[in-house]
Amino acid sequence: MKKLLMILLAVLIAASSFAACGKQPEPEPTPEPEPEPVEEPDPGPDYESIISGLTTEEKVAQLLMPAFRSYTPDGYSYSDVATLPEDIAGLLSRRGFGGVILFAENAVDTAQITRLIDQMQTANAKSTNPGQLLMGVDQEGGMIYRLATGTKFSGNMGLAATGNPDNAKAAGEIIGKELKAVGFNFDLAPVLDVNNNPSNPVINLRSFSDDPNTVATFGKAFMEGLHKSGVAASLKHFPGHGNTSTDSHTGFPRIEGTYEELAAAELVPFKACTDSGADAVMTAHIQYPGIETGTYTSISSGQQVCLPATLSKTIITDILRGKMGFEGVVITDAMNMEAITANFSVLDAAKLALNAGVDLILMPVNVQDKAGIDKLEAYIHDVAAMVDSGEIDPAMVDAAVKRVLTMKYDLDVLKPYDGSDIESRVKAAEELVGCDSHHQKEWEIAKDTFTVVKNENSTLPLTREGEKTVILVPGDSLVVSANYALGLLEQDGKVAPGSVSVVSYDGAYTLNMVNSVQGANNVIIVTRTWSVGTLNPGTTDGVTSYNIDQVIKATHQNGGRAIVLSCYLPYDAARYQAADAIGMCYGAGTMSEDPRVVDHRVDMTPNIPAALYMMFDSADNPTGKLPVDIPEMNSDGSFTGAVLYPRGFSIGWS
Repeated sequence: MKKLLMILLAVLIAASSFAACGKQPEPEPTPEPEPEPVEEPDPGPDYESIISGLTTEEKVAQLLMPAFRSYTPDGYSYSDVATLPEDIAGLLSRRGFGGVILFAENAVDTAQITRLIDQMQTANAKSTNPGQLLMGVDQEGGMIYRLATGTKFSGNMGLAATGNPDNAKAAGEIIGKELKAVGFNFDLAPVLDVNNNPSNPVINLRSFSDDPNTVATFGKAFMEGLHKSGVAASLKHFPGHGNTSTDSHTGFPRIEGTYEELAAAELVPFKACTDSGADAVMTAHIQYPGIETGTYTSISSGQQVCLPATLSKTIITDILRGKMGFEGVVITDAMNMEAITANFSVLDAAKLALNAGVDLILMPVNVQDKAGIDKLEAYIHDVAAMVDSGEIDPAMVDAAVKRVLTMKYDLDVLKPYDGSDIESRVKAAEELVGCDSHHQKEWEIAKDTFTVVKNENSTLPLTREGEKTVILVPGDSLVVSANYALGLLEQDGKVAPGSVSVVSYDGAYTLNMVNSVQGANNVIIVTRTWSVGTLNPGTTDGVTSYNIDQVIKATHQNGGRAIVLSCYLPYDAARYQAADAIGMCYGAGTMSEDPRVVDHRVDMTPNIPAALYMMFDSADNPTGKLPVDIPEMNSDGSFTGAVLYPRGFSIGWS
């Protein structure tokens, strides 16, 4: 026994020795952790199955975006479509359109437009449409807006004048939030045209700049703001509507130049934004004979006309999709514009557009009565017949339908519409659209746009005590705008009550205009130049530069100072060099009622009031800078070719 105890003791000592040397028994094996489940990427819808289940007419309808601005059931008394007429509801229930575009006629107030869109989506839900309607609108801001109660902002050229792309992003985001709140999901904005022709009659202030890179920067920022709000953006007007002096609404513009020239200027902002996730691109009804050589015999003149970009496979498929790599939706500009209707038959225009690579045909025919509905029904039938016969490539149609459905899926509207919460959505929209915080941001940006290019003898700001100032505005509609600014100035103690008066000169004789400024120490003349043609003093079409010249002259003869505030085409700054000070605010929008007296959501346009306020405020030095070159001008309103005020130029109060 003693021997056995000795053996056990030796074993224990040996085990202890091994432990002291770090020798441990082998641990139990740890079980391997369960692998984390890998989340499979969303494969998305089975587009091929969806498309194969559609008839040809259903496919064609999916590629259309009609408008319903006014309607009459009896063919006589037309009225704006503010609530959904039974006939149009029936059309939407029969045909699964890709979308609908609405205009100012459709938007009376926030609650009404929210309910109208709900009515349209509800009617559409009864159709075979594989998704909801794309609800489109031209809410560019500035001079082009549709929501009567929405926040308008200063417009594109004004945004660029601030020099801060964050302002464009903020404007895009707020506009997007308001659109989303009432039911829109597709904003036909931003405008990416480079305004490199001062005589352009339709783009001008809608463009950010005459510099392609500035347009790219601010256009991309605006688009990002829309996207942040969950609203799709459409870049327009591809491949560029800036370098023309013809309006495609009323004529057929033509731009000479090669592809290389276009790529160096007009295409720069489009490329920047398509590379950054643009949802859609809108085409221009413009001829580019240096790029597209195809022609068509005009139905009006019998002459050969060049195929415009909207109908050009070279421009849409080869350049936009091929060279630029754009895979999103291509939408036409309105097909009822004269550039198309005066030169192409309705069905030939559809055939050319779809074969060129267009995905959405905007406003294919006018729908204002039952005859218009019948015309649209026949249009769908006839276009489908061309697809079935091969005149229109069926593969192009299927690809177009897939792109439209993909856009709907990305917007989360490729699913049944649920309108059960309409009243809560109306209430939420009324609280958001045109709210105080949105208008406050709008006002701050508007003040930042104000640009001063001339200020002799420190004419501005108008802070000299005891002086009388007259503000001349071009029309009764702008009296409210000027008085709004004046009320704020008096409220903030910037001007003495009774020291400033506002006078309208729209259609006034020169003598009346001169008499209205008698005894004034300062005369602010707000100029609204719609076209450079009115800058010729010999023009007799309304108030022209001659009238303004005489007011400036009379003011100086009276010992006063003349200040010109350009509120539309900034190029008129070159025409009024006799003025002591010249500023610009890039917008001529009116206000029907004073926002201080009524609900400001009824109407608010900030450009002119903000600029007038700045003119009397010594504490707020203007920081706006020219986003375009201002050419030197002859006394007859023609351009000399030299630059008077270069892009980026401005002066402050010093």
